[in-house]
Amino acid sequence: MRDLQWRGDIPIYDLLDQYSGRRLAYYVSEIVPLAFDSTLARKLGVSRGTVGLMFVEVGYDQNNEPLVHATSYFRDDLLRFRVIRRRSGA
Repeated sequence: MRDLQWRGDIPIYDLLDQYSGRRLAYYVSEIVPLAFDSTLARKLGVSRGTVGLMFVEVGYDQNNEPLVHATSYFRDDLLRFRVIRRRSGA
């Protein structure tokens, strides 16, 4: 693998293709609500104990092999999900 000199402006998909020869095919994400501790709260500009979301993600290549792992934190007021659930057979 060549030496990596990432400038911060290359999408991770391109970076992985170019430097590892492996293609990121999909992520499996676990979304977990949590109360931010002092450190996270300060970084996110909220009060300690504010409830937010944590994403724990594993990215897999085309052979279903793990390629990347990431943990991200989001303020609840900046990220929302809407889920549509239907009856089976509907």
